[in-house]
This record gives sequence, C-alpha cells and structure tokens, in this order.
Amino acid sequence: MARPRTPIGTFGEIDFRSNPNGSVRARTRFRDDDGQLRPVEATAATRKAAERKLKEKIARRGRYASGMGELTPDTTFGKLVEVWLEDLELEDRVAASTRELYERDMRTLVLPALRGTSRGVVGN
Repeated sequence: MARPRTPIGTFGEIDFRSNPNGSVRARTRFRDDDGQLRPVEATAATRKAAERKLKEKIARRGRYASGMGELTPDTTFGKLVEVWLEDLELEDRVAASTRELYERDMRTLVLPALRGTSRGVVGN
C-alpha cells in the first residue's frame, strides 16, 4: 500500500545524523506550496536543538510562500479554474473559441467530476 502524500505546508519524518565534529544534523522534506517536496535541514549541538532549529526554519519557510498572491493553499479548484481562464484571456495565446471550449469543458466535465472530493476543495 502506498504511503499517504505529505500535505502542502507540512513536513515528513525528521532524520537525525551525528556529524564528525559532534554536532547533530536534523533533516526532513517539506512540501512547498507548488507541491514539490524539498529537503530542509539544520545543524546544532544537540538533537533537541537541531530539531528546534529545523522547525524554526520550516515555520519561516511557510511564511514566505503562503498567500503571497491571488491563489493560496486554501483556494478552491473552482477559483483556480477562474484564474486560469482569465489568464488565457489576458495572454491572448488561444483563440476565443478555444478558450470558450476550455471553459465549457471545465464547467460541464471537470468541476462536476471533482465536486465533493478532497474535503470540498472544489467550488465555484
């Protein structure tokens, strides 16, 4: 059975390693707002100090990315679709008929298929 996915804005298990100089390195992987898992580590004199330092780094990391723009980790899929469609209009890289087709497909196929999944993140 597959391991559950680490939610955005959270970190996985913390790994501790002793360095040759006696310090301790705490390391984990943090899922950033873009969905990518990235390594985060901190070193200190003791295991507890390294863990505390690592958690401080993670807390600061979350503040930089969350809610900086129109979209946040709490944005509904419906809102994401709206922003995407607006961007298509602004970029003017697809024909109007193609954009209308995308909108129709999102409203009639994708949004209804996802409605009610993942704690109700789909909305209009």
